[in-house]
Amino acid sequence: MLLLAILLAAALTSAPETAAGPSIDSILDGLSGGTTDEDEAAPSPPPVTTDTPDVYDARVRSVADRVEATQGLLDGGWRLEAQGGEALYRFQISDRGFGGPAEGVWRDVRVKAFTDGAGIIDYVGVNAGELMVRFNQSDPADLVVVTARPAGASWSGDLWRKGAVTKVVLKKR
Repeated sequence: MLLLAILLAAALTSAPETAAGPSIDSILDGLSGGTTDEDEAAPSPPPVTTDTPDVYDARVRSVADRVEATQGLLDGGWRLEAQGGEALYRFQISDRGFGGPAEGVWRDVRVKAFTDGAGIIDYVGVNAGELMVRFNQSDPADLVVVTARPAGASWSGDLWRKGAVTKVVLKKR
């Protein structure tokens, strides 16, 4: 039915009009697939590409690099470790860059039960060169705050939880 309406609309808009409107013959001709000089012309062939696999791969890499360049500093997966190397948390952060807010999720790798050891990050961002990640572990009173500064390819700082401070390193996964 929709196809019939589309064909009828096409016939009405492209049919020659008389003072009384389009002729019934032109409408029926449009519905029955009447031919025109354009219809009889051979269809044009698809465009030919001369890309070699190497050129194609380079183009794909270029597009991927441009997309990655628009992502913010924090975008991706992160691992938070105590300075001794013990894994504490994993973060997955979406940072669209351009000064927009970053957002993410956290997981406590020491907790086996997913419902108790994972959640949404309340705040993640960098202000005046200092990174802050803030979330509630098990309830609103169980606040976890990580602050860190750049240290080479990672971030180094402190984790505050339940009155205790732990020296930590945040690394890109």
